[in-house]
Amino acid sequence: MRAFLFMSPAAVSGPADAVRLDRWLWATRAFKTRALAQDAVRRGQVVVNGQTAKPSRGIRVGDIVAFSKAGVRDEVEVLVLLSDRVGAPVAAQAMRRTENGDRIHAEDTERRRIERLQNQSVAPTHRPNKQGRRAIRRFKESS
Repeated sequence: MRAFLFMSPAAVSGPADAVRLDRWLWATRAFKTRALAQDAVRRGQVVVNGQTAKPSRGIRVGDIVAFSKAGVRDEVEVLVLLSDRVGAPVAAQAMRRTENGDRIHAEDTERRRIERLQNQSVAPTHRPNKQGRRAIRRFKESS
């Protein structure tokens, strides 16, 4: 009787020298789902080494990946190739933000913070009490 040992193709061929771009973005938690990563790549929001890419493009260690998510741009260097989703601490070690990435990320984050402050509602957060209602009534009657 023969015993068969099942080994995945990745285990047989050794470590991968390239991983699909959309899969790496999903595995490193840059995007919540792989479909969102594919969509962002197709819309041209992801650039690899200065060139727009397709979701199936293979990326390697040392590549520079620039992407935009929710209006915030980022630029990272690939340190570890991941094809399966991992925990946040491991995912953080798989990439390193470049100096340019630090700058543009900080600019966009500050811009979004200012936009949030400017778009705050001017409406009161609560209903007027008895004193407030009387003041409103007096104001309307004087107009």
